[in-house]
Amino acid sequence: MMASSVPLPPQPADRTLGQKPSIWVSIGQKIAKYKPLNLGQGFPDFLPRAHVLESLRKTADDECDPAAHQEARSQGQVALVEALSKVYTPLTHHSDAVSGPCPSHLEATTFSSSREINPLTEILISAGAYGCLSTAFFATVDRGDEVIIIEPSFDCYTPMTLAVGGIPVYTALQPPKVRY
Repeated sequence: MMASSVPLPPQPADRTLGQKPSIWVSIGQKIAKYKPLNLGQGFPDFLPRAHVLESLRKTADDECDPAAHQEARSQGQVALVEALSKVYTPLTHHSDAVSGPCPSHLEATTFSSSREINPLTEILISAGAYGCLSTAFFATVDRGDEVIIIEPSFDCYTPMTLAVGGIPVYTALQPPKVRY
């Protein structure tokens, strides 16, 4: 008898096999069962305000710029990252009044009063926090690197650390109480 020509479904990578399901799987099951009002995530049950719908209509209009309907670069649409840079650069500047003058040898790498966030290399638009964190872990953690995880922590830090070959090192948010 000939083997079936139906391809097998893809199998999970070995690095994922020992990972426990996220707490959100359990929470999702309870939500499906009890149907509470979810105030923790963005699932609105109402229409956006009129000005939002009008902006959407204008963006989708036949007369709009065709560039508005193109796939953006993977790090985010240029106009968006440029706008974010303009908003957040002033908020990240070093304040001499708070911590004294920034040493000159650190001005290029810290947020001195003249440094701007580079929108094309320092801003990443992602599909939610998990996507952004995953990108950061895969870009910066090498096999064997220790990753400090401050507890309590976001539930994905340990699995992401392990997935890239890192070693989770846990520390409490509060220092231990010392008796004198």
